Amino acid sequence: MVLPNDSSNDPFDLMTQVNAMECLINALLKSGAVRSRLVAKVFGGARMIGSSAAVGEKNAEFVLSFLSDEGIPVESQDLGGTQARRIRFEPTTGRVQLKLVTDRPIEPIIAAPKPPAASGLELF
Repeated sequence: MVLPNDSSNDPFDLMTQVNAMECLINALLKSGAVRSRLVAKVFGGARMIGSSAAVGEKNAEFVLSFLSDEGIPVESQDLGGTQARRIRFEPTTGRVQLKLVTDRPIEPIIAAPKPPAASGLELF
């Protein structure tokens, strides 16, 4: 996950994102991947945090732009929305299983029981 700043003009922000993607691609190539055979499947970019920063949307925009600039085709994508995703990826076949995580009510935290009242007896 790359967290972009609110300012799209920040060169450090862009440099960090590009560096992360280049490190990923270089790791794939070192592991035997052939650059001309690389394809991408892109998931995420949901608005998970109630903020005006739109982190997920900016990440999705960045990765699609980066892949286009690098000539890496996007084979499939599921981006945006407000739900988290659970992804299962099988690298040997390229198959992806996507499951949207449903919103669950937050269970209340139960307070710890109070210790019994002091009886004047102190144990060590």
